[in-house]
Amino acid sequence: MAKGQLIYSCPLANTLLIKKMFSNKKKSDQTSLSEASRKPAISYGGSLNLSENSPTILAEILQTAATTEQGIIYIQPDQSEKNQSYHELFLEAQRILYGLRKLGLQPQDKVVFKLDR
Repeated sequence: MAKGQLIYSCPLANTLLIKKMFSNKKKSDQTSLSEASRKPAISYGGSLNLSENSPTILAEILQTAATTEQGIIYIQPDQSEKNQSYHELFLEAQRILYGLRKLGLQPQDKVVFKLDR
C-alpha cells in the first residue's frame, strides 16, 4: 500500500472524499471550521446526571459500551434488520481512525464523513 493510501470497504470511509478533503486543506478552511466549532450546540431535555467517573467524550463512551453485550439495530432499506454490537462498532471506529492517521490526520483536525442513507 502506498503512503497516504486508504483501503477500507466501509461506507463511512469514502476514500475519494477523504483524499479530496486533505488535498484541498487551506488555512482559510481551518479558520472557518474553527469559528464554526465555537457556535453553541442545541440540547433538548434535562441535564444529564453523570457520576464523576462517567465517560464524557465519544471515544470513552464507545470504549465503555464495547464492554457490554448491547449494540445497535440498523433497519435496512428492505426493512430487514442488521445487528452490530458496540464492540464491533468500536473495532470499526479504530479501523477508520487508523486509515485516517495513515493519511496524515492529527488529533484536533476536523473531519466530515459523508454517510449514505
